[in-house]
Amino acid sequence: MSGAPGSRPRPADSAQVAIRADSLLMGVTYALGIGSALTVSVIATRVLSKSDVALLGWCLASAMLLAVLAGLGTPQASIRLWTRTSSRGDPGQFARLLSIAATGTLVVVVVWWSVVGPALVAAAEGDYASGVPIVALWVPAGALMMLNEAAARSQMNFRLAAFCGDWVRRSLVVFGLALVGAGVFDVTTVLVSVAVVEFVLACGITLIVGGQRRGAWARSSVAGIVRDARVAVAYLPPSLVAVLVPQAGVWLCALVASPNEVADLSIAIRASFLVNVPFFVGGRVFAPRIADADE
Repeated sequence: MSGAPGSRPRPADSAQVAIRADSLLMGVTYALGIGSALTVSVIATRVLSKSDVALLGWCLASAMLLAVLAGLGTPQASIRLWTRTSSRGDPGQFARLLSIAATGTLVVVVVWWSVVGPALVAAAEGDYASGVPIVALWVPAGALMMLNEAAARSQMNFRLAAFCGDWVRRSLVVFGLALVGAGVFDVTTVLVSVAVVEFVLACGITLIVGGQRRGAWARSSVAGIVRDARVAVAYLPPSLVAVLVPQAGVWLCALVASPNEVADLSIAIRASFLVNVPFFVGGRVFAPRIADADE
């Protein structure tokens, strides 16, 4: 019972309403992610050759994994360090997390472009050489979007977090594929353009996220950055495993199978994400609340 008509809702009632609303929003976001992934698969198979479909799946899988690695655990750490009511969210916290993610992104992009990417291309059955620079361009936007999404949730701004999901990139890819089908652009031009547009969007969202809390951009010492980096890196292994288990199949398949089989596997992996809906919603909604309660 919430009281007589016209009475002020109890805090517990308001909290339950907020949880339901946030759960619904995260559920819709996940549905958009699944829908956009399947849409990419359907449109790609209609307007691209099998080799280009395999290239697209390889780029998406590689960029997702590398973006997690580049973030160095900062998305998960932001929930712990920068929750809305936590005293741990001291001035400069968000700037420090951005510095850590930027450093990780720079290292990952350089190593990928110069060593790992070319090595994978040389070992693969198909021709994925054009995908190496595309993945390198996608990584910064992906890492920044992941940090933005988690930081927005840490401030209980689930509406803003909804605009940081993977569905944004996939929606841009869908629009680009439509242009490819119309003969306006080629595949490489579209994928590079997607990287540029997504990065601009990510930078804009970063400014909004940082503006939610006073002192977010305060200057921090190197010691403070190192301290937070140690916290963040502890979250990196489980984050990598969560992404690596489904996505690594595309990498491994590219080493031993034809582009046709790689294309089929990438489509099947996207469809399999349907079983993760309740876990995704629960984790996204309750993680910042648990961090608040732990304070």
